[in-house]
Amino acid sequence: MKNKYFLTIALLSISCFLISFTSDKRKHEQTWIRINLLGYPTKGIKVAVWASKTDETPARFEIVEKETGKVVYTSSRIKPFGSYGPFKQTARLNFSDFNKQGNFYIRANGITSPCC
Repeated sequence: MKNKYFLTIALLSISCFLISFTSDKRKHEQTWIRINLLGYPTKGIKVAVWASKTDETPARFEIVEKETGKVVYTSSRIKPFGSYGPFKQTARLNFSDFNKQGNFYIRANGITSPCC
């Protein structure tokens, strides 16, 4: 229960940071990957949120190491949640089994999360 409460608070706190980096400006203005900007505990629950004003939901996502640009993790552990507020599609990207320390960002369908 405590973890669920913490996760809810964390997701709400970062919801104001709808930032992603992409070369496609229109896509950039319509889709975001929200992360915990304070970081994630190595052995804790790790979830990012996909939010899109389009009908798009990713089938998979990857974690990319900031320094090298190398993909270090790929997953399809995505739980769609449908529409929420201004978004047509939302989903939770679960990477709790990723335990490497470092500086990373998440990428899905050409959208990247903020980094570190």
